[in-house]
Amino acid sequence: MGAHSMAHKLASASDWARNRELITQLYQEKELGQVRDIMKTEFGFHSTPKIYKNHIREWNIGKRLCDADVLAILDMRARPGASGKKQTEFWIRGHRVSEKNITRYLRRKPKLLARFLEGDRPPEGAKNQVVCKPKMPPLSHSVPPVPTAPVTILELFFLDCRDYVRGSFDNGHWRADMAGECFSLVDGDRASKACDDADLHFTLASQEMDDKNFASAYQLLGSCWSRLSDTLALEDPYFLETFISMVVKLRQRDQLEPLGTLATTMMDGAMISHGDAHKLTNIIFRLHTLSTLETADAIARVFEVLEDEADRALGLGSKFASTMLLTHAQLLSSGAMGAEEAAARIRKQLDMAEKLHGEDDWVADLELHHSWASCLSMYEQGRLDDAEEALRAVKPRIRNDHHRASHHSVAGDFYSWQNNWDAARAEYEEAYFAAERQGNIGVVQRCLKDLIHVSERNGNLAGAGMYRLLASRQQLAGKAAETDWSMGTVLGEMG
Repeated sequence: MGAHSMAHKLASASDWARNRELITQLYQEKELGQVRDIMKTEFGFHSTPKIYKNHIREWNIGKRLCDADVLAILDMRARPGASGKKQTEFWIRGHRVSEKNITRYLRRKPKLLARFLEGDRPPEGAKNQVVCKPKMPPLSHSVPPVPTAPVTILELFFLDCRDYVRGSFDNGHWRADMAGECFSLVDGDRASKACDDADLHFTLASQEMDDKNFASAYQLLGSCWSRLSDTLALEDPYFLETFISMVVKLRQRDQLEPLGTLATTMMDGAMISHGDAHKLTNIIFRLHTLSTLETADAIARVFEVLEDEADRALGLGSKFASTMLLTHAQLLSSGAMGAEEAAARIRKQLDMAEKLHGEDDWVADLELHHSWASCLSMYEQGRLDDAEEALRAVKPRIRNDHHRASHHSVAGDFYSWQNNWDAARAEYEEAYFAAERQGNIGVVQRCLKDLIHVSERNGNLAGAGMYRLLASRQQLAGKAAETDWSMGTVLGEMG
């Protein structure tokens, strides 16, 4: 037995030196156990796992990620002109790193992303070990099967969205601001061919839906399904909202619950922390505003998380408290729950905030949200005159165009509920011009959607057509960074 066990002599130092390139190449694509088996069976090279690991460490080809590696990846992604994840891949010490491993590492160490956003950068040595390469085209050019049933499309979409929402904020590609806007840190997304291609298909699908040709709409959505994953990876918030809007329209015909399912899925998959709670709630708020669908269970869970986090943040006196409370107030005043209860909750938040922070800008924001929620509460109780007076009372406290756009949008909703289309249109136009002065094309587009709606309801088809054309032209103009997309400029070009 002893003689037999010693039949295979362990590789010497010269054997290791002679086979270094081969072992390195094998280790780039295979696990260590597979490398050992290949070297043993095909090349008669014998060694122990411990000796293999020692040489891997000595040759600096280890696959295990470290903080410096991930900081270097984040630094490369944040550079101007960086391409999306679907176009590039990262190689560290000679081996390819999957996106799942990067996202998993950031999920385990959320403070690392915070360090990067605060200005922490990798050492020069780490930068030299990370290489960003264009992805090689797949060997097979077979087209993936296209799902045809709308339920199948929804199920697949939810799976992609779950991973997308988890990873986009975690890896630093998406950010959210206090105004409720989500935006990408990756330059050049909107100009990508994949995004433009998918936008075209969704535009055609939308037209089919407007014409009640739902079968054609399903077919168009299915045809562009293979492009969805690529486009999601380009970090384009507008595209994500567009797709969800399409799903909402399908739901209104088929009685599906996409928003509730999506919101619940995101809640289940999220790690609730100071940063994540705000980001997650921001996304759900934007989804909720796309329609009047009931998402009560998911929204209630968001409220529970927010109230716990807001109380803790207020006690710490942190800046996070402002974003948390404002996001909560946005949800409450949007009508996601009973307006009377919403007003009471915001009043409670406002009292706590005033005690801790006194007269601050974001305390003023809370006051405005409280007034809007109170107005909704009065409307629900049938006190229309009181509600209208409450809206007027808000005006003197408006400090900037952000507040002004929000206020006139709420007022437009108020008059729309009463079918007072002329008054609603006037308010939405005021909201539009305030958003235009603010330079916020996302809010401008939402105002135009409201103007299209009230014009159609009022029988003003010419006005609706003008607003729809204006929205289309502004959307195209807004994709160019230095293009003026104001109403005057766009109407001038149209004329």
